[in-house]
Amino acid sequence: MNEERFARLADLCAAQGVRIAWVDLSPQRHGQYKRRDRLIELNRTLVLRQLVPVLAHEYAHFVHDDACSTIAAERRAWEYAARMLITPADYARAERVVGPHPNAIAAELDLTAVIVRAWRRQHRAAGHEKGPGLDDLALLLTCARGDLNPHALSDTGT
Repeated sequence: MNEERFARLADLCAAQGVRIAWVDLSPQRHGQYKRRDRLIELNRTLVLRQLVPVLAHEYAHFVHDDACSTIAAERRAWEYAARMLITPADYARAERVVGPHPNAIAAELDLTAVIVRAWRRQHRAAGHEKGPGLDDLALLLTCARGDLNPHALSDTGT
């Protein structure tokens, strides 16, 4: 699935005249868009599950003609990438199969929890949901009671 996603994203970039290069970036940097060069640089250490969301994210910076990284630009790019990669039907199916936790949904979709969280944000912002669901609240309460370590749930993706 991710091979096809990556190929489609690479074709989309090529059609827009945006080049892709694999480079050595610091471990904290997964990718970057160089506006002046119409170039997306991807960290060569990433696995395909990370590369797909990062490429979609960097492509979003191209679409929005972002010249620099700001909190708003990063958020917008992640949400744009999420809309590119996850359909409402895909999300609903994954949530039915594995439950509401972003890491579980991400694993089911073969993506990262960062992109799942971005999808949730933009989906809610569009008025499709009214805040966290009951399962999300139950998980938060479980963590608050100390029955579950919330750090064990963190995503190590992009």
